[in-house]
Formats: sequence, C-alpha cells, structure tokens
Amino acid sequence: MPAAKTSTKAPAKRRTKASASAKPKASKAKAASKTPIRKRATKKSVSGQSIGDPKKYLAKEYNKMARSLPQWAKGILAAIVLIASLSFYFYSEGFDIYPNKDASEYLCTKVVDGDTIHLKSSDSDNVLKIRLYGIDAPERSQKFGSQSTQAMKEYVLNKKVKLDKVNEDRYGRIVGKIYSDGVYVNLDMIKNGYAWHYDHYSQDSDLKKAQQNAKDKKLGLWSDKSTPQEPWRYRKSQN
Repeated sequence: MPAAKTSTKAPAKRRTKASASAKPKASKAKAASKTPIRKRATKKSVSGQSIGDPKKYLAKEYNKMARSLPQWAKGILAAIVLIASLSFYFYSEGFDIYPNKDASEYLCTKVVDGDTIHLKSSDSDNVLKIRLYGIDAPERSQKFGSQSTQAMKEYVLNKKVKLDKVNEDRYGRIVGKIYSDGVYVNLDMIKNGYAWHYDHYSQDSDLKKAQQNAKDKKLGLWSDKSTPQEPWRYRKSQN
C-alpha cells in the first residue's frame, strides 16, 4: 500500500481575536492623534453653572444686588464704593494725605510766601518759623510769586494746622510737612503748580510725581509759555 503523501505546505495560521483587533486599535490611535487637543476651559462656575467672564458676572451680580436695595441703602452703598475707590487710588499713588500720629497742632498766624509760614501753639506765645519740606515756591518779587503766596494763605492762614517736623535748616527754621483740613499742603502746592519740588534737599517720589503731573497739565506756573525760572536760580542771580 503506497504511503500517504504528506503535505509540505505550512498550515495557515489561525487569526486570533487579538490580531484581528490590533489593526482597529492602531487606526483609533492614529485618529486620536489627529484630533486637536482642547484647551483647558478658563471659565469658572458657581454651583456647577458656567459664569463666563468673571468681571461681567460680578458686575451683573452687583447690579442685581443694587436693584434689590431701597433708595437710602443705594446711597450708602455708593458712598462706600466711592470712599474705597479714593482710598485705593491715593494708596496706590503713594500720596501722603494723613499726618504722622505725633504731628502737633498749631494756629497759622502769618504766611511769608509760598513755602514759609509762622505757627503758634495754644499754650505758648512763641512763634515758630516753618519752611515747608521738599518745596520751593517763587519769591514774591519773582513771576508767579504773588499767586503762590495767595494760594498758601488760602490753605493755612488763620487756620489750625498740623505740623510733622522733619528737621531744621541752617537758618534755624523748622522744616516740616503741613496738613490743613485733611490736605497735605506741601504736595498740593506742587500738584497745582504753585511751587517746585526742591529736589536738591528732597528725593520724595510723591513730590516728584506731583510736579511732573503739574507740568503735563500745564498748571499754575507751568502754564507760562516761557520756561519758568527755578527760585534757587533766581535767588542766586540776585546776589
């Protein structure tokens, strides 16, 4: 009986479930790589609800709250917001609007010019000669000198003021910061263009900034088309 022929052809490999599913997975991975990555959402939510732009949301909630208040409460709320805004502004600008807690109170009895005044305390007849710190006003004989002197009179003459002593000058005068009716007079004189920042003796950044603002707005002595002469240069030219 002839021997049965054996086949030399390798049997076909059986396709397993694993190999059958490999290709679709690869295609899914490829498709996933083409899908653009979504950016992380920046919107916040309250109680699971999207609020969109936080600023708009807060404004909307504020208006909603304001509408629900009675008229008298709205006035109080507006005042609180105004005070808070002004306080933040002055704080951020660095303006020195409050006197030192050790500042003493005096009565201004005389204004010599835009940067020098006389003070007297209630318990003494002694007169203190005060040179305002960090400022130099035009001399009375100088252009804009009379306006500067008048401005100082309106700030302090015959009023109770607070003096925050800084030091003494070579003439024996007290150099200090003056506050009147809640106003830092040294700063206000510069801010409104009634005096220069005396940067030779003061590096105060607030006074420097105030002068630049007055220049930009052309206030007071800076409104003159011709370049105003600094008082220290004027005094030197008179000697």
